[in-house]
Amino acid sequence: MKPKLGRDGKMVSGLRGKVVSYAQVVSGEEEGTYCRVRFTDKTELVFRLVPRIVVEEVDLCDWKTDNMVQTRVYIQGPETKAVVAQDKLFNKIQAQLDKEARAKQRSRKHAK
Repeated sequence: MKPKLGRDGKMVSGLRGKVVSYAQVVSGEEEGTYCRVRFTDKTELVFRLVPRIVVEEVDLCDWKTDNMVQTRVYIQGPETKAVVAQDKLFNKIQAQLDKEARAKQRSRKHAK
């Protein structure tokens, strides 16, 4: 039976049947952190983990009125882009509902 992968998983071939001798986590200052899995056949699987700074969003805001009005967006991460897209759709739907409500109120006034 073939193992199933997770949604974001990647199959590492050549490990089936290997016997683990030991696992070790080694932290270095500049090199990052290594997670080593050593096998009894003198082979080794190594994960090198390096911390990174990720910029999610860069924007320019006007804070003169204390409400931080966003005036320009320079960088948006994928999660922020998804929220902004949903926000635009929500605002479009809300504007349409407001327009329909105003039209309904006008028609009531003219009916009287």
